Amino acid sequence: MNDVIMIVAGVSYSSKSCVISCFDSTVDLPILQIGAHASQVIKELLNEGFEVYSTFGNGNSITYLLIREEEDPPSDGILAGLVNRINTLITVFTAAGAESGTLTMIGTDFIELQGLNGDLILIPAVSILAYI
Repeated sequence: MNDVIMIVAGVSYSSKSCVISCFDSTVDLPILQIGAHASQVIKELLNEGFEVYSTFGNGNSITYLLIREEEDPPSDGILAGLVNRINTLITVFTAAGAESGTLTMIGTDFIELQGLNGDLILIPAVSILAYI
């Protein structure tokens, strides 16, 4: 599911800037606060992967609609077989040896394990020979 945020920002005559007066969001982000400067919040949202989908202004306020599209899970190759193993314990075999841990993330060309000692381990997809 995509993340969607709608922000309504009005002009604050005391701060002489555009501040958030209301918002609606499908995600809980600490930067979304009433009274925050809209430009700073939107900059942070863009850094978080959101895109401005539309804006509308009427002279007193500006409404921003921002969307962050969900990445499609891998559909082929060895990573596709791991999609249903998120948050489970696996052992990954590479030419360098075996690593065991909880599969925490599948990227476009890597996986992330949380090792048994708590360390995060990144393994490039091209290095994966097998997994159990």
